[in-house]
Amino acid sequence: MIPNALFYEERLGNDAKVLWCYIKSLSTNYRNLRNNNLCQKLGISTNTLQKAKKELVKNNYLVIHRLSSANRYEIRLPQNGVVRMSKLIIQTTLKLVTIIRVITVVVITI
Repeated sequence: MIPNALFYEERLGNDAKVLWCYIKSLSTNYRNLRNNNLCQKLGISTNTLQKAKKELVKNNYLVIHRLSSANRYEIRLPQNGVVRMSKLIIQTTLKLVTIIRVITVVVITI
């Protein structure tokens, strides 16, 4: 399952999100991957892949274990992502409640 918080994460670009989803879709036994294979599967350049990996590692969404012939990828979902998502939902809900109240007052006065 892909968490909604990942899609609302502003610190990650689309390539990083796609990379995270692709790695997440693999069984943990098949997460030993070479950069060439990732680039080919995702249709991106090596530079784009490196940038996406850097974003994911920096924001605690990915841990990379260097192996001799490939990298082992460990997917994470940082707790602060969940907290930010909760705040976003609360803020949006409060705004909607305010809008509904204004609409109700306008309708009642008409």
